[in-house]
Amino acid sequence: MKKTLILIFLIKFCVYAYTQNLIPNYSFEDTTTRVTPLFLPADWEAATLEGWNYYTPLQNQTYPYWGSPNNVNGYQQAKTGSAYVGINIYDLWSNSRSTLREYMQVQLKRPLVFDSTYCFQLYISLADSIHFASKNMLGVYFSQNAVSGNHREHLPYTPQLVVSPNTYIIDRVNWVKIDMQYKATGGEEYITIGNFNDTNYIDTAFVPGGGNETWMQSCYYYLDDIWLSHCDSLPDSLSGIQEYHLKQALSVYPNPFVNNIVVESKESQKLVFMLYNSLGQAVKLEVQKQDKKYKISTPQLPKGLYWLRVSDGEQEEVFKLIKE
Repeated sequence: MKKTLILIFLIKFCVYAYTQNLIPNYSFEDTTTRVTPLFLPADWEAATLEGWNYYTPLQNQTYPYWGSPNNVNGYQQAKTGSAYVGINIYDLWSNSRSTLREYMQVQLKRPLVFDSTYCFQLYISLADSIHFASKNMLGVYFSQNAVSGNHREHLPYTPQLVVSPNTYIIDRVNWVKIDMQYKATGGEEYITIGNFNDTNYIDTAFVPGGGNETWMQSCYYYLDDIWLSHCDSLPDSLSGIQEYHLKQALSVYPNPFVNNIVVESKESQKLVFMLYNSLGQAVKLEVQKQDKKYKISTPQLPKGLYWLRVSDGEQEEVFKLIKE
């Protein structure tokens, strides 16, 4: 009987070890404010002196630039929970090619097994204020030891995985899911994420919209839900909750709009609205309810790209709008 119980325990332990995410703090849900180093989330480091960014509601009052969902680079709801991170892929505000690089690094929960195939997944979104998208630039480097540089420059390593090698990621509203596979050489215990290309191999595309600050002339992305596991245990939805269906019950028009936006609901629920500009700043609006329709007035609103957040108290949805 005792041998049977031990065998059952070992089987359960092996199954758990086999299926778990090997990346700690994969959705960056810290419970205390991070102040050092570089405001980075628990378990994660910067591989060079050029730090990257952590966005969390814990910073909303003290350091609103690094808050969530509003922050210095725009507005974005986390894919899971309430926090996420941001990384600069490439600067284009100077006439000279930028050598600055940001790299985020984490130690895996255990080393990878030789000749085993692992599935790697992450969610990515272009920040609202940014003017350029990229392809074939964001790499994932697996190594047995941590890599680092006492500088802010390019790290001379070749990533085994490259995010979106053929398509520019231009979506500012939705999280884009990236799925890749990696066959381990054995003993890899660290992953480093960043742009490993030197200045001779840079591929960007201009995206209309964005902010007015000089440093927004760059490629910059939000990241969330970074997952590494055996492929048969990769989750369809990392959040573990049902997708919101609020959008299906709403009609938002016209788009583009001139002065007024109409939100029409199939149900009689009470709705709350927030409107954000391309910098992620909330702008003033006036709302009039007429049965199941809401008329939203935006007096003296400049032309440009906006995001309308609609909430019924339990669910929320974001609509991308253009003001003419």
